[in-house]
Amino acid sequence: MRCKTLTAAAAVLLMLTAGCSTLERVVYRPDINQGNYLTPTDVAKVRVGMTQQQVAYALGTPMMTDPFGTNTWFLCLPSAART
Repeated sequence: MRCKTLTAAAAVLLMLTAGCSTLERVVYRPDINQGNYLTPTDVAKVRVGMTQQQVAYALGTPMMTDPFGTNTWFLCLPSAART
């Protein structure tokens, strides 16, 4: 009887400690940078009134293009949280 109780307690303890671990610490995942990374010097090259071709020449072509239409450009800027 004592052996069954000890085995059950060990199994429960094993399951509880296994739930606390994550695979992120075990599996190595390198940081992969994606997209075009622009410096402030690159961004300073862009002026109001430039065509899309001029901007693409100054900054480089996009890494991906939209298969459904290429006439929409998005400007993504980091911003502070608004309260």
